[in-house]
Amino acid sequence: MAPKIKNAAQIAAAQAANTAAAVGRAEATARATAAQAIVQPIAQKAIPGISALTSGINAKIAELSGTAKTGSYNPITGGYTPVQSSSQLVQQSRDILGAITPTEIATGNTAAANYQKALTDAAGFQNVDVPPAVYEEEKKRSSNAAYDTIEKILESYNITGIASVLESIRDEYPEATSEDLLTLLQFDDRYNAKFNARFAANANRMKAGMPVLLPKDYLKLEQGYIKIFNAYNLPTFKTQAYYDKLISADLELDEVTERVQLGYDRVLNDKPVQTAFNKFFSALGFSDIVAGMLDPINQLPALERKVKAAEIGGAALRQGFDDISQTATSMTVGADVLAG
Repeated sequence: MAPKIKNAAQIAAAQAANTAAAVGRAEATARATAAQAIVQPIAQKAIPGISALTSGINAKIAELSGTAKTGSYNPITGGYTPVQSSSQLVQQSRDILGAITPTEIATGNTAAANYQKALTDAAGFQNVDVPPAVYEEEKKRSSNAAYDTIEKILESYNITGIASVLESIRDEYPEATSEDLLTLLQFDDRYNAKFNARFAANANRMKAGMPVLLPKDYLKLEQGYIKIFNAYNLPTFKTQAYYDKLISADLELDEVTERVQLGYDRVLNDKPVQTAFNKFFSALGFSDIVAGMLDPINQLPALERKVKAAEIGGAALRQGFDDISQTATSMTVGADVLAG
């Protein structure tokens, strides 16, 4: 089991803050890029005019100081190229800058301000230091063979996830005996959910005032049921839910065998009796007959009477009475009398 991190909350908070900062920086950078895209074409229109104005100012200074050039010498032609005067340069600047509309100037100024603000905002999103993980010291546990023994036993019971339950118990009861563990797993509400789910019929037995079965007795009944159902080729009844149902009803192996025999040996294996049974109780099919025999709600004497009626009907069929429907009522009454 990996050691627990003591400052996991602080680490998570720092990581979350850095994630938020990255998102903020990205958003501010996007705003700056958008503002720059607005300013750039307006600035490109203004730059030549500003350059001409700067040159005009410098030319005016040169004129006032007497250092103004009348031209620049060209060694190839041997002549001079005239230099623009300050007034010419200023006029050129006016022409260029005058072409920029007031709306463009206002838009450019706003975009430039937004650009600077976006850059300032982006710089304000700073990462914080993520603290290193601090691990809890692993608890040193004394050796206790009872836990290993019980875990192996419970895994053989097909109880999933029981290892984690035992780990929780071990934290609180490191010196528990096997008996202690079984008691906690069955009766302590903090730990008994998985155990009791595996032996679900015990809760029903307790509510009904019947004794709770030990796991070995519970499993013994299950194995007995499996043998009975295998012997009679009844795979659909071999489910944990059905075993729990039979155990909840406190049906011992002998009684289950007797009920199955009622449905199988005395009805299904005797063709005339089966025909009579189907005639009297037409809604019942093969699996319904066996399920009915195993239904804990139905008392065995009531089932016995139905079988008796079918057997009487079967006997009638053997004697040549093909139409037994006319005597169905009398045979059922006779079966009730025979059954006491």
